[in-house]
Amino acid sequence: TAAELKQIDALVREAVGFSQERGDSVNVANVAFAPQEKEEIPSLPFWKNPEMLDIARELAKYLVVALIAYFVWTRILKSVWSEWQEAARRAEARKERDARAAHAAGEAEERGMDYETKLQQARDMARSDPRIVANVIKEWVGGGNEPR
Repeated sequence: TAAELKQIDALVREAVGFSQERGDSVNVANVAFAPQEKEEIPSLPFWKNPEMLDIARELAKYLVVALIAYFVWTRILKSVWSEWQEAARRAEARKERDARAAHAAGEAEERGMDYETKLQQARDMARSDPRIVANVIKEWVGGGNEPR
């Protein structure tokens, strides 16, 4: 309205330090702003989108680490692990055979077998599992060196 324009004109004159003697002039007009045209930016395909490229790089890093871990497991650690388990199984089987042989030898002594029967059993045991006989001989040799 005209009254509002006069009020704004007076406010502007006071704010800028209006002086008629210097030849200052102030014009206040009621003009609508021109609408700003928005520039239409075409959307990028998802594989060119910078955010998607960043996500793809992060996923690639994790994939590389996972592949390296898989390679290390399948080529190195898995074979070492299976060899370790196999060695543990062999040691357990050896311990069980030694225990059976010791038990059989103990039973033979308890029955009071004659010398020939005991000798034949020792020969049979040596043929079936020479490791047991070797362990017995090692024990005899090692036991003879103990201080009394």
